[in-house]
Amino acid sequence: MKGKNVAQAISFYIFVWAVLMLAILAASVIPTMTSWVVYVAYPVYFVIIIATCIAYKRESMKFKWGDNFYLGFAVGFIIITLIFMVNTFTNAMMFIRLADNALAAVALAFALEVLVAFGEEMSFRAYILPKLTTGLNVLSGIIISSVFFSVIHIPSILSYGMDRLNMIIMLTTLTLAGVLFAVFYLKYGLLSCISIHFVWNFFQYHIYSLQAGFFDVGMALFEIKYSTSDVVRLITGGEYGPEAGLLGILAITAAILIVMALDRDRNMDLEVYE
Repeated sequence: MKGKNVAQAISFYIFVWAVLMLAILAASVIPTMTSWVVYVAYPVYFVIIIATCIAYKRESMKFKWGDNFYLGFAVGFIIITLIFMVNTFTNAMMFIRLADNALAAVALAFALEVLVAFGEEMSFRAYILPKLTTGLNVLSGIIISSVFFSVIHIPSILSYGMDRLNMIIMLTTLTLAGVLFAVFYLKYGLLSCISIHFVWNFFQYHIYSLQAGFFDVGMALFEIKYSTSDVVRLITGGEYGPEAGLLGILAITAAILIVMALDRDRNMDLEVYE
């Protein structure tokens, strides 16, 4: 039974990886980012969500939704806002102008990040994590699912053209983010890790414009000029965003420690089987 659970986790991960890779390949033939988001990204994440629901139904599992949506939202908003403030006050980034189509940019990005948060958290935290944890143990489940989560972002990371050090930092940050989301799931349920994932992505990419590229495709509020200093890029991530900087590692690590310290008597359970 334990070996079967691990095999199911790996099989589902390969399925998610394959679907997302097809979406990335499709970007090379879709003429605009807006078209890619609407006709590829939206459907792809719907497929992942539906596939997770089918797996739950087939295996008599039940979603551990939880009831602490606001905690995830608050923690995500605080850490990404603090990062934004550090970038602003240290002149690591400077505002150029507001997007002409600001409302449309926010609406398109909002829908995308809702689907991303639901799709990735339902697949990684609600299915892969419980399968690995019941097949191995809680610590192994958290670590392996978090590494899986980081690795699935490698094609996107390679497309940024960043140097090796920033790439290593970004993979480390994403692994730690997977740990943070896993802790939220185990302590507070699926809604909490969905909310922190959504807030982290939505504000980082689209509201605070902490990563370059989104403004150019009409999915960020502000055009930003980023510092070209190698030292600043190492600390803040520069145009690659905080996930590629030491500041991102520090922020996510601090969030993990804070969430672990909250409600210490609360059980980290996996109530997913009926």
